[in-house]
Amino acid sequence: MRSQLRFGATSWLRIAAVLFALAVVAAACGNDDDSGDTAEPAPPPPTATAAAPEPTPEPTPEPPPPTEAPEPIPEPTPEPPPPTEAPEPPVSLEGFVVDADTTGGDLIDYVSEAEASCVRDEVGDAVYQEILDSALTERGADPSIAAPMAACLSEGNFVVYSTGIIAANAGAHSDESRSCLTELGRASPEFAYVTFGVEGESTTSFDPEQLRPFIDVFFGCFTTSERVLLTVRTMDHIAATTPISGRDFLDAMGQDVINCYLDELGMPLEQFEILVETAFAAGTSSTTQGPDCLDTETIAEILVILATRMVGELSDESAACLRSFGIEYPEFLDLMAYGDFDPDTMTEEQFVDIAMPGLGVFDCFATSELLFVQTLIIDMVT
Repeated sequence: MRSQLRFGATSWLRIAAVLFALAVVAAACGNDDDSGDTAEPAPPPPTATAAAPEPTPEPTPEPPPPTEAPEPIPEPTPEPPPPTEAPEPPVSLEGFVVDADTTGGDLIDYVSEAEASCVRDEVGDAVYQEILDSALTERGADPSIAAPMAACLSEGNFVVYSTGIIAANAGAHSDESRSCLTELGRASPEFAYVTFGVEGESTTSFDPEQLRPFIDVFFGCFTTSERVLLTVRTMDHIAATTPISGRDFLDAMGQDVINCYLDELGMPLEQFEILVETAFAAGTSSTTQGPDCLDTETIAEILVILATRMVGELSDESAACLRSFGIEYPEFLDLMAYGDFDPDTMTEEQFVDIAMPGLGVFDCFATSELLFVQTLIIDMVT
């Protein structure tokens, strides 16, 4: 055991000596290659520098979660304004009938509250009370009352109001006649406003060219009985507003007519003229009930004189037309001369058959002359 250990130790020594000798030899060989300079010791081999550790990248900070924008606070929705009350629509006067007993109060009760208040505001309390108490046939066409009615009533209602008064005053009492006149007013509303002398929604001038067809339709609205009364009233109105004097009557006579009267009455001319003028001044015109001396030409001439009084200035053409008309329709002139209806001598139908063709007399007038008809109708029915 020990010999083995000794051997083992000697062996290690020998090996070390050999290695040492080899190292010395190697060193000597290295010195022989140099040029005699003292060799600088070789720099120690570079120590491998440990690579600098790569910098640990800083973790990229995660972006902060997006900040949610605050929800806008909704502006409070403004409360809608309270609904404006629509003005009360006018109440239609359709079916409203005017007769002798109808008052303004009846009308006011019929229309809307807004229209009634408007009338009150237009005229004041005192006049408003007068309207309530007054008969429409007496005061309704008065401009002081008709004007606020025109201002406050719709056009349609004013037409019903005005034609109702016209119908009542003209003697149209049947439903058919009233309805016809109302439709005529709707077709020509300006006539309603002109008739009552007030301003309205439509034009307030009535085209004279429309008068001829208007007159035909106006008179055509009446029943036979109503036409008789209307014709008589028209003649009475003409006689009252445009009287013929005794001198007019004498001027219309031809010499043959005058001689007839002088012979029949047995008096001189001067006395006959006094008789005629006195009779006409008294409104009796007894000559028409005396001797049958009047001829058609004389009555036609009286028609021309009457038309001249009504129109003011009559053209030669119009005068000639009227003379021809009088000669063609002597029966109509007889009605004008006597101005009344006698049921003992003719029926209503016969009277109307004579009177209605007389409307053709208006065709003789020029447009400017025909305006008197408008005044005639206005005066007669209001």
